Amino acid sequence: MSGVVDVEDDQRRHRLLFDRISTLVGLERLTITGIGAVRAPRPQFRISHGLDALSCLKNLYYLNVSDTKQRLELSDVRWIIDSWLKLCIVEGSLYRDDRDQDLLLQELLGQHNITIKNHG
Repeated sequence: MSGVVDVEDDQRRHRLLFDRISTLVGLERLTITGIGAVRAPRPQFRISHGLDALSCLKNLYYLNVSDTKQRLELSDVRWIIDSWLKLCIVEGSLYRDDRDQDLLLQELLGQHNITIKNHG
């Protein structure tokens, strides 16, 4: 039962973070990294975690998610492509635990002229 509470709490924290970021409507570069995050949860750019709150970031052209251990799905990446039309650079891994999934997501971004940097 505590696992359910932890998931709900984690999603609530993500929603709060994304709601705060969404107030920066003119934001062009967004960097959220997991560097130094020993116990703190790393933000996940997932629709299920409230990513849709960032739909107002119409000027975003650069997203850095280095060391955040992302586990994005195709639907998350499609949402990013459809919502952030100026996005041209993503830095960091999109699916840390599955190289094939990561390559698939990179390919999808590449089809929309979005470059992946410092991928490893």
